[in-house]
Amino acid sequence: MATTVPPQRARKKLSRQSWLFLLLGLPLFIFLLMLINGYQVVNGLIFILTTIGLFLATVRRKNFGIRFTRATFFSVIVAFFTIAALVENPGLWPSQIYRHAFKSTLIQPDNAKIVEVNDAFEWWLDNRSTSFGNGLTYYGNNLTDTSKPMEDVYYNYYDLSFSPAELSLAHFSSNDYYTEFQKLMIVDYFIRSSIMQWTSDTVTWDVSDHVPVPDEALSRWSFSEAWKKDPTNSSLQAWDDCDGIAVVTVSFLRRLLNQNNITGQSYIACGAGHWFTAVAINQTTPVVFLNHWYSIHVYGIFGDNGLATYGQNVIATLQAGLIVDGEALAEFHQYLDVIMARYFWAIVIGAFVISALATLMFGYPRDYDTAGEKKFVADRMNRVKTPSGSSPKLPAIFLPFAWFWAKIGNPFAKRHLFFWLNTILMAGLLLIGVSTLYFGIINTTLFPYATIFMYACIFVLLFVLDRDFMAKGFKIIYKLVKKRDFLLYGR
Repeated sequence: MATTVPPQRARKKLSRQSWLFLLLGLPLFIFLLMLINGYQVVNGLIFILTTIGLFLATVRRKNFGIRFTRATFFSVIVAFFTIAALVENPGLWPSQIYRHAFKSTLIQPDNAKIVEVNDAFEWWLDNRSTSFGNGLTYYGNNLTDTSKPMEDVYYNYYDLSFSPAELSLAHFSSNDYYTEFQKLMIVDYFIRSSIMQWTSDTVTWDVSDHVPVPDEALSRWSFSEAWKKDPTNSSLQAWDDCDGIAVVTVSFLRRLLNQNNITGQSYIACGAGHWFTAVAINQTTPVVFLNHWYSIHVYGIFGDNGLATYGQNVIATLQAGLIVDGEALAEFHQYLDVIMARYFWAIVIGAFVISALATLMFGYPRDYDTAGEKKFVADRMNRVKTPSGSSPKLPAIFLPFAWFWAKIGNPFAKRHLFFWLNTILMAGLLLIGVSTLYFGIINTTLFPYATIFMYACIFVLLFVLDRDFMAKGFKIIYKLVKKRDFLLYGR
């Protein structure tokens, strides 16, 4: 008797939403995580909050794949606009994003300009003619206490004075003359007094924020005869702000480490609007910091693996990013004054672009008049088919364009009314929010919480857009005025 073979279950095919999630949504989400991890510690934490809020406002179980992809795409766009607000030159965006994400690439001990700094340092050690003082910071009861976290209550400062008679290349190269802390203070003083003049990025690079590599940071300086005559002359020094100073200092310390002139491994570190140098001397000494002071919280130290070691607890860092210290008011005003004066129309265009993208992804297309829309598209597609409908009049390569023409047609036609309604209303609300931030909240006691208000408003806007409240409100008002329902394709 023949045995019956049970029918094999057909392999389930992935839906278009699943393919969209796997091929676009998931890769975009991984890229977003790279931006969050790499750009800056505090900005990364705020990106995380933004993403969580965005997902809570827009992602639901129904149509999860498409909603997840849309939310992730919008998060990436917001991240780029956040970067663009600080780096106003689009040509710099790729390099700046890469450098923030992979900070170890900024450390270049074998760079030709760092070699030149090394030659200048050796000359300077033997020719310095006046005494000086400098210091470093650390977190512990003393310079051997590694038990204390990097928080203000455990902050300490260690300083010393150096006479020119003590300075020489032979003394610095010796393992017995200077302690490791003294060597670090000498290097830090040399870089900041004789090599680099702190200069705002708006002056040096004509953007609000720019992270250089050593070649760029030192492009205005050279180990020349003129510099030898007057190393402290600011016109003969390199121009850059704290991140350029940190990049050069860490790169130079790595070179000294390779020469066995110091023992500590150096890293780039960041705090509230500030980059500085962190040095891990050994396992029995706390990490010490150069070009760092009490008011700067240690947000993170960036290792060569690209990951950040957090300093103070994450909640305190997030609070510092969201609740603006009143001392930052002048700096905040200075930045916004430039942005509003030079880039006002860019802000208007940016608000419109963001609103159009958000509307396209969350608020459109909607099933406002499904039957009318399907008939409209079918009529349009029939125009490119033969009378029998068996083959298209156009070659197959043009069919996607024909479909796009059928779906979009005239973008200003009545059928796209709700797209433009949502876009214009959202852009207007964003501009009102920016104006309120600039002209209102910033001048009141609510200023420290301006960032929180901004993010709350954005989340509310996206929630309203996703739930289609603007279009629903329009239809309610239309019905009250006209005494009949609104239809995109007429009655």
